[in-house]
Formats: sequence, structure tokens, C-alpha cells
Amino acid sequence: MDLEDTAGFDRVSLLKRVAAGGAALSIPALLQAKNAVAAPARPAGGGGGNYPSHPKWKFVFVNHVTTNPFFVPTQYGAADACALVKCKYQWTGSAKSDVGEMLSAFNAAVAAKAAGIAVAVIDPHAFEGPIKKALAKGIPVVSYNADGAVSGVKARQAYIGQSLFVSGQNLGQKIVELVPKGDV
Repeated sequence: MDLEDTAGFDRVSLLKRVAAGGAALSIPALLQAKNAVAAPARPAGGGGGNYPSHPKWKFVFVNHVTTNPFFVPTQYGAADACALVKCKYQWTGSAKSDVGEMLSAFNAAVAAKAAGIAVAVIDPHAFEGPIKKALAKGIPVVSYNADGAVSGVKARQAYIGQSLFVSGQNLGQKIVELVPKGDV
């Protein structure tokens, strides 16, 4: 089925819708986490909708592949969500999955007193200490796309994404169903 022919979708509008959905998952989670950490009294009115007024929050996304087209919808969604609730975001991290670069970006966000941090936790151990430090300073932290170790307690407040291990199992099973038996 071709979406462009049957549903009136084109690639640009589809990417915008997916981007808005991705940010809709991340920004509200950060806002909720921010409110859970410190919920000052706020008068009504502010933002692009019927949202309470708030300080000019700046959220930081620490990504492991900052220039990868896979995350373009996430960036557009974050921009749209920030326009809606009148906050700002920064997209930073590493272009090549360098954990050191990501940790530097994460620590810079903590030093700048970000309102919240979303981080792709690609190393099962390296991010635990910095995340705990951010939380101790009242900065909410959620992970997205990658959540570090497969099991065990994690310092972050929430994970936005899928189980990559289970997803890989499901994809492998689908390949088994689709590929005929024989030499590979």
C-alpha cells in the first residue's frame, strides 16, 4: 500500500506527524518529571495552550548519533512541543556514539542547570553516576531510545522507547517466517 496514493500522506507530512509524536512522548515526560522534583506554585496562563505559566525552561537532549536522520523527527517534535509550551531545548551529544562526548554534554547540561535532561543511555555503567548527580541537584532525567543495561535498577526517572532486546527477537522471528528454508 502506498500511503501517498491512498491516504494523502507525503513523506514530509508523515515525518512531521511522527516527529510531533516523538516529542509528545519526551517533552511531557520531562515536564512531569520536573514537576515531581520541584512543584512551585504557578498561576494559570502561559505557553501556547492552556498551560500554567512557568519559568523559561530549557531541556537538553543528549543523543548518541546527533546527525543521524533517524532522529530528525525527534528534533522537529521537540521544537514543536517547545513552541507549544513556550520552552527551549538543546540537541547535543555525539555524532559517532562517543560516550566521553556524551558525558561531557550531559555534565554541561547539569552545570547549566537544565530544567530536564533526556539521554540515550548507550553504556550500561557510564551514565549512572552523572544521572544520580543531576537528580541530586533537582534536575529530572529520562532516558530515550537506549536504556543501558538490560536489567537492574537504573537511576533515570523514566524510559521512553521500546525494549531493544525484545524488538530484536521479534525482528529475528519475522525474518525466520519470511525467509524460505535453505542455504543462506
